[in-house]
Parts: sequence; C-alpha cells; structure tokens
Amino acid sequence: MNRSVQFRKSILDQLMRTPGITTTDVAKSLGASRTTVIHYLRDMLADGVVRFQAAGPSKLWFVVNKEAERDRVRAIAEETGKRLESFIEDAFRLDLLEENEVKKLRNLTRIVKRKGERHNNGE
Repeated sequence: MNRSVQFRKSILDQLMRTPGITTTDVAKSLGASRTTVIHYLRDMLADGVVRFQAAGPSKLWFVVNKEAERDRVRAIAEETGKRLESFIEDAFRLDLLEENEVKKLRNLTRIVKRKGERHNNGE
C-alpha cells in the first residue's frame, strides 16, 4: 500500500475511533502537520468519504455512513417541512401573508419534503 493510501486509511481509522475530532487533533494523533491533514481531509470530503460540522473556528470531522446521512437529511427535511407548515398557518392566521403567498410557501414545503424523500431513497 503506498504512503498516500496508508495515510488516508490512518485518518479514516482515527475518525472512526473518535467521531467529531478536530483537524488539529487528527494531526496530533497521527504526528502529521495540520496542512497535510487538511489536504487529505479536503480530498476525502470531495470524494464523499467524510463530512464536517463547523464548531466556531474548528471543524469536527466524521466518516460518512451513506445510510445514516440519508436518515439525517430526511429528518432535517421533515422537521423543516413541519416548521414551514406551522409558520404558514400562524402567519396566515395573523394576516401576515396573502393567500397567494400561502400557496407559494405550501408548494415550497412540498418541495422540501420531496427532496428529503428522494435523498433518503438514494436518488
């Protein structure tokens, strides 16, 4: 196994052992420079192997589990759809929205839900 592949595997192993680890901590644990680790993580991010979550100035890194990612996106889409529906009802009840605006927002709600369903089905 060449060095590049081995280093990439080492990063993945570290992320699996410590989900949500920072870039700096990955570098420290592997005895590598932050710059080198960032280079590999960017490539792995582009390949869809890892994802990150911003936490202030830091990035918390995770290995992407495709099924778990679909579930996460679906849950976000469902929650967003529910919040939109609730907002639409409240805003219309309070006369903050016109009927044509309500129709547009309900259409947007359907789109969000559909996107979540399609993402969940791997489309």
